[in-house]
Amino acid sequence: MNPDGSATSRTFALRAKDEGKLSVDVASMTNPPTSIGDASRFALYEIQNLAIIRLGLSTFHEPLPANPAHAVIVGMNIDDEIIPGRLARASRRVFL
Repeated sequence: MNPDGSATSRTFALRAKDEGKLSVDVASMTNPPTSIGDASRFALYEIQNLAIIRLGLSTFHEPLPANPAHAVIVGMNIDDEIIPGRLARASRRVFL
């Protein structure tokens, strides 16, 4: 994260293991402590679905057995350097 607590583009960048899907949680289906897990190791950011759509991306609810709030953002590629930065600027940190 940046010194002011805002997200960096790396927060929203795909990794090879992501298989083109950025893993997220649907806020209305969970709560911050559950989503973040270990607050000593991770920060939690939220971004409105409309901001994702405006960037030409899509979101899909993909519940997992251990996480019914799980969803994915798709439409980026692993080499994209622009979209992750735009997602970071559209996000805001959620404090526990």
